[in-house]
Amino acid sequence: MSSPPNDDLRLRLSEALFAIEPALNSWLKLGFRSRGITYARLRLLSALRFGGPRRMLDLGGELGVTARNVTGLVDALQRDGLVERLLHPTDRRAILVRLTPAGKHLSGELLAEQRAALAELLAELPEADQRNLMQALESLRAVLARHPEL
Repeated sequence: MSSPPNDDLRLRLSEALFAIEPALNSWLKLGFRSRGITYARLRLLSALRFGGPRRMLDLGGELGVTARNVTGLVDALQRDGLVERLLHPTDRRAILVRLTPAGKHLSGELLAEQRAALAELLAELPEADQRNLMQALESLRAVLARHPEL
C-alpha cells in the first residue's frame, strides 16, 4: 500500500527544510566570521539585542547551551567591550548581562550584513519563486504562531 501523495509531499518538504539549513547557515556565517565573531557569540548578541538584558541562566536556556558555555561567551564578549555584567536588582545571586553601546552597534551591523547576504542569495531566484517562498514562509510562520508551546 502506498502513502497518500500529500504525505509524500510533506515528507519531501521536511527533508528539504532540514537539508537547506546547514548550507544556509554556512552562507550567513561567512560575513561575521571575517569580523572575528563566532556564530555562538552572534546568537548571544542577538538574544540581548532583541530581548534586552537577561540573567545568564536564562541566556543558557534560550541558546541551548550550558552555564559554563554562557560564562565563556560572556567573558569573551565582555573582554571585547560588547557586553557587561550587572547585579540583578532583586536577586542578589543573579547576574544580568546587557549589551554595551559598542555591542548594540556591532550587533546591528552584523544583523544588517546577514540580511543583505541573504537578500543577495535570494536575488538569484526568479521573482515568482521569491513570491511563492514568501507566501509559504508567512503561512508556516502563522502555523507556528498557533503553537504556544514553541
